[in-house]
Amino acid sequence: MLHTPPTEPYKQVREMVKSIYQKHFEEMRDDSSNIALTQKKKPGFDLKNYSRLKRKYGCLMFRFRSTHVGIKHRLFIIGKANSPQCDNCSEIESIFHYVVDCKEYENLRKEMRMLCKEENLGELSVGLALGIVIDDESLKYRMIDLFIKFICESGREKDFI
Repeated sequence: MLHTPPTEPYKQVREMVKSIYQKHFEEMRDDSSNIALTQKKKPGFDLKNYSRLKRKYGCLMFRFRSTHVGIKHRLFIIGKANSPQCDNCSEIESIFHYVVDCKEYENLRKEMRMLCKEENLGELSVGLALGIVIDDESLKYRMIDLFIKFICESGREKDFI
């Protein structure tokens, strides 16, 4: 089947939609109160944060950041696990559940929670544990080290690598 060029009405509609979007984004760009456009964006994956780590831990951090890690919910979605439930409780095991919520690992999280409290970072979150939302480099490295220690002490390191 040969490709036929679009009909005239289609071209007109396309041009109209294009002009509406252009106008909308120009208005957004001119609006200085638009937080999404005025805030400085952080890089997605900053290699220098993980370059000092052993290769396997650097890979582990990338997997957590990209959500391609052996958490039951993800394994269930791709057909590699029978259930998305955590082995320790009846909750669905997501990255958030493992890092922040699961009662089984509460004692192992103490150091990360204390660091958050000492440095006034707020409640422990996945972003904090991975060092994504921490600007201070030394603090970021301390948190990353504590997160890797947490993974190793939880006995789940082999599940994720």
